[in-house]
Amino acid sequence: MLPLLRTVSVALLLAASLPLSGCGAVYPELGTTISAMPAGVPVEPPPPEGRYYFEVVRAVVPARTRDGRDWVQAFGSLPDPYVKVFLEGKELWRTSSVRDSLEPRFEGSPTGNIDFVLGSELRIELWDAGALNDHPIDHRKLRVQAEMIDAAEQAVDLPAGGTVFIKLAPARPVWGVGLWYDLRKSSAKLTRVLDGSPAWRAGLRKGDRVLAIDGRSTDALGADDIRSRLNALPAAGLKLDVQHADGSTLQAVLKEGPMYIRRDEASFLPKDLR
Repeated sequence: MLPLLRTVSVALLLAASLPLSGCGAVYPELGTTISAMPAGVPVEPPPPEGRYYFEVVRAVVPARTRDGRDWVQAFGSLPDPYVKVFLEGKELWRTSSVRDSLEPRFEGSPTGNIDFVLGSELRIELWDAGALNDHPIDHRKLRVQAEMIDAAEQAVDLPAGGTVFIKLAPARPVWGVGLWYDLRKSSAKLTRVLDGSPAWRAGLRKGDRVLAIDGRSTDALGADDIRSRLNALPAAGLKLDVQHADGSTLQAVLKEGPMYIRRDEASFLPKDLR
């Protein structure tokens, strides 16, 4: 029986190895260019309803602690303030702390587009980052009203005398088409399409296969040519023939335009564009 067992074992090992040798190729995902909104270009379409830009700019800390003591007397130094922001009870984000300051500016802290409806509750909390434990300084709740949606800096006065300055404005756009793809020999397949992007508005979807670019079959274009065309769109746009996952086809003109990307979806963006 031993030879038979050995034969079965070898057969099982060979069978187990077959899926590994039959794995499909892995194609790297490539992205189209995303940049800052060009100056002087009309912002069309406008931001989607309910999407706004939010930023905590700076703060003024009360001159004394909550129990009336001087900060240095109470803690041996000025506070290291930072701000937490809550939207409808859920923490939205927090700024970095600024060392030894009564007038911190929160440069480099999170900013970006968020979704909410007018009337939503914002809770602004001012904190001191202690060596062992953080200490609350003050807080305020407010309801977001239409008149607050303005590009200018706005003061949120706190009950104990401090102030947090915020910006609430229409969502800020970046510029691009909003799609990713992989190259498969002499064709391209879309791997991601941002909701609301120019690519999305043109009818392109994840899983689409690009059949032709400006009337030329992708079979006749090399991979480098396909990539350069998708990454350097002319002002008049790029004509694409695509096949959807369900087999239907579409002719679309792909043009760059504004994209209003939410902060929680913007990890792929350079930090200065978030």
